[in-house]
Amino acid sequence: MNPENNGVEKPAEQSDGRMTSPALENVPDVGVRGPGLLSIAGLVAVEATLETGSRNSEVMKSIIELRTPSLAGYRATIDYLNRGHKKHHLGAAEAHQFSDELADFLTEDIIAKALTEIEADPKQSIILLATPNVAVGAGSIRDNVTKFAKNAIYEPIFHYPLYTQYSANKLSGTNPKNGKAIQFSLMFGKFTEGMTGTVEEQRAKLIELQIANPYLRPPSVLEAFTYWCTLRALGEQLVGEEIRDKTYIRHINLKEKEIAAENVVPATYIDINGGTNMGSSLASEPNNARLLMRLAA
Repeated sequence: MNPENNGVEKPAEQSDGRMTSPALENVPDVGVRGPGLLSIAGLVAVEATLETGSRNSEVMKSIIELRTPSLAGYRATIDYLNRGHKKHHLGAAEAHQFSDELADFLTEDIIAKALTEIEADPKQSIILLATPNVAVGAGSIRDNVTKFAKNAIYEPIFHYPLYTQYSANKLSGTNPKNGKAIQFSLMFGKFTEGMTGTVEEQRAKLIELQIANPYLRPPSVLEAFTYWCTLRALGEQLVGEEIRDKTYIRHINLKEKEIAAENVVPATYIDINGGTNMGSSLASEPNNARLLMRLAA
């Protein structure tokens, strides 16, 4: 028995026969029109500390170029969190604050470690995530997933009995007490090499990987949702054969819970039809893992 639900129904098609993604509906207007809208003074100062023409400098420039879709993904996530919650309205960080906090995140060591990961696997890609630094509970995450997939052909999957067993802090992986508006991270586009295994095995392998790269961490559920919003901002067609592998995250940072006599952990992804799935994965079953890089929350 595998609690993961993958979905096999046909995706929607346009009149010209091209596949369309339900996940592309209802994109909020986040007010981002180009990189020039972002203040980059702080980022330029950081880049100036790197040797001109070095590989570190190249990686830094590549990450800076991702700041606009990252900001769009951040604001979209804020927008979803605010829909239907008039009493607890979250304010989005201004562009200058976004850039200042990004400059704090992009240390020389972060850039060097990111370069090491890319050189180890030339096919690896990195996406800059800007997750709102708030604690979000299971009910709010479920609402966001439902809004994200509004007008989808199939109902979004959300394993509510499982996710309600974790606190908002655990599901979010953030630290609102640190005074920052944003939790930045670098999400890897491919599964992490050498991390295939059961949940227990993956945790042991993560500890070994963290000896060389202490910034490696499993993404939180809130970071997974921000990842979806950022992929959309990047113009990704959130449908098709490759989207499940591109979005699948097994949340090995969360403790196993017993559901229907099986020990499971949360697993999140978008399926081939564009359907959103926040379900579960059998802890005893070998699977892939996607990690990201961020500072300690």
